[in-house]
Amino acid sequence: MRRISLACEGRVWRRSAAWEEILESLSAGELESVVRQLDSLLRQPAQKELRSFLIGLWARRDAAAALRCVVEWPGSHDRDRLVVMCCREWLRQDPSQASEWVRALPSSSLRHELVNLVVEAWSATDPVVALEWCLELPPLMRGKSYGMVFSAWGASDPQEALSHLIGLNLPPSVGHEAVSGLYRSWALLSPREALEAVGQLGRGTLQQAALRAALQSWAEVSPREAAAHVENLPEGLQRNRAMLILAEFWPESDPEGVVELLQRLPPGTAREEGLRLWLPQWAQVAPDAAWGYVGKLPDGPAKMEAVSQVLQQWAIDEPEKALEKLRELPRGKARTALLESVFLQLAQKDPQQAWALVHQWSVEVEKPVLYAAMARAWIELDPARAAGAAAGLPPGPLAMEIIPEIVSAYAQADERGARQWALGLPEGPARDLALGRLVQHMAAADPVGALEWVLQAPRPAEQRRLVDTVLQEWVRQDSHGALQWWNQIPDPGLRSYLAPSVVNELAYSDPVRAFELADAIPDPLERQGTLERLGRIWGSSNLDEALQRMAGIGDPAALDAFLQGVIRSVTEVDPAEAWALWRTHGAGKTSADVLVQVFGEWAMYDPVSASRHVQGIPDPDVRLRVVEQLVASWVSMNPDQASDWLQRLPPTPERDVALVTFVRHQAGMDRAAAAAWVPWIQDPGLRAAMERELAGAAAVAPWPMPTGGAGAGSGVGP
Repeated sequence: MRRISLACEGRVWRRSAAWEEILESLSAGELESVVRQLDSLLRQPAQKELRSFLIGLWARRDAAAALRCVVEWPGSHDRDRLVVMCCREWLRQDPSQASEWVRALPSSSLRHELVNLVVEAWSATDPVVALEWCLELPPLMRGKSYGMVFSAWGASDPQEALSHLIGLNLPPSVGHEAVSGLYRSWALLSPREALEAVGQLGRGTLQQAALRAALQSWAEVSPREAAAHVENLPEGLQRNRAMLILAEFWPESDPEGVVELLQRLPPGTAREEGLRLWLPQWAQVAPDAAWGYVGKLPDGPAKMEAVSQVLQQWAIDEPEKALEKLRELPRGKARTALLESVFLQLAQKDPQQAWALVHQWSVEVEKPVLYAAMARAWIELDPARAAGAAAGLPPGPLAMEIIPEIVSAYAQADERGARQWALGLPEGPARDLALGRLVQHMAAADPVGALEWVLQAPRPAEQRRLVDTVLQEWVRQDSHGALQWWNQIPDPGLRSYLAPSVVNELAYSDPVRAFELADAIPDPLERQGTLERLGRIWGSSNLDEALQRMAGIGDPAALDAFLQGVIRSVTEVDPAEAWALWRTHGAGKTSADVLVQVFGEWAMYDPVSASRHVQGIPDPDVRLRVVEQLVASWVSMNPDQASDWLQRLPPTPERDVALVTFVRHQAGMDRAAAAAWVPWIQDPGLRAAMERELAGAAAVAPWPMPTGGAGAGSGVGP
């Protein structure tokens, strides 16, 4: 211990072969004694390497004892790192005891990380127990853990794993990870068997995830064997999808193989998509060969997109060659758009050569994109020169895109120079944008100083807008001082103009005060928008307090706005709770429009549960909109479940909307099967429109929404 203390005097301890030989000879008890006696030294931030080495050695001998010591240290990121390291060792030594220790921890990000370690440990020996541990994580964090479990299970008994997975009926948000983990492992054992088992998942996104995972594994191990198998599939959508997956994961070392594969795709969109997936890799390893291939493609948008992919990849390593090839392209919008990204690579590699080339460029209409590329290349190196290059840009989107980048860099390097440059810009949107970004930068460092500078602005409209920008930043940093200044503004019109910014920024730090100040916003629509935002922020941070505040709102419009914000905040976390909240507090008090978002989020991860509550929506128009988006989400994830639900619906306008959405989706996969659903549509106008679309007899205009009661003929015609 004395040698360690001496080695740490005035410097950082470093691991060496000599230290390893000494310390690795110690027993668990001896290591504990060393750590306990060097406690104050080990807690010093600089001694991270010594701390990690000693605790790691101790954990390999007695992880439980090492962990008991580490958790006594003050909380920090490094302490948590050591906890994870000890827990991983403990799970190897005694998974049952270590698991129970993790179970007793309070909810936190550290506990979530440790639960994932527990899942990993049990996955190899008892996947059923591992799956139970997945439930210890928040719902949106379970996907990775499910994938880990089924990946391990798939490597030992994939068929049993699949049966168990199907029985779990996981929502798509986590089901994708589980399916991908299982089929990637399964395909490494027996790719053909894995592909045959894809059909057991039914139709939908989970089946596609399984197909993708299995083919990815096969392509990484034996791509040509996988291609031969896929080529023997019946022609159609599934075969095309399989080929595209193989193209995406094809090894860079075999470009000839993927070109042969793409040739077996039907000409048109499918082949173009395959080329789009493969070209960036090909251009990276063999740009000349990739360029030769795309040059033989028929002229058209698809060829230009392929050319763009090759040149952009080529420009990363050899911008001069890429620019030389670009000159061969015909002039036009597509070449101009590509020129900026290619030229930027040259400007970053050799700005002097690029700047000289700008002045030699003969195509005047293309020069603005060259100036923009030069400005971007110089932003970090010399923002003043970047600003000079930007002066060559004409007013328009390109200038508006690059000016904020220049201002931010220029203000960091030379604030006085940035002020002079921004004030010297001609009047217009570019000047407004530059001054706004500059003032944001100034206010972040010194809001009072920024305000003093802004108040010298000679133009009243510009001054008012910039004061608003400064005040927002001031409220973030010092709400008391900002509010004091705002309350003392002698001009009531200016005070009212600035009120929304004050309230919006104050909502994060002091929602009660923000709520009180919302009455100072004169415009009713702006006040309602501010209250909606306040409800969203408050509902996210303290739902109970927000609901209590809501009880004191007398104005119906204000109540509607605030409650909608609260419900939207809950929707982002738990749509089912948001629906319950609307039924308890919102029915009769706020618009049902908010339910479109509630059910939209709900349908994304649990359409089955969402479908059980649709009929509870009182507004028929809102109900129709909800049904439409519910079916759209559901049919893309699990069409079999969606069709079962449709068959159980009574003949109502909602069912017609659901059927229309379902048929339109299915028609892209199996037109004959989709047509079988059309007679179920009760509204004759909708039914006729659907028949015309499926027959391809006429272009389909937006379909009329059914109105009125249920039954045939109750809707309106096209």
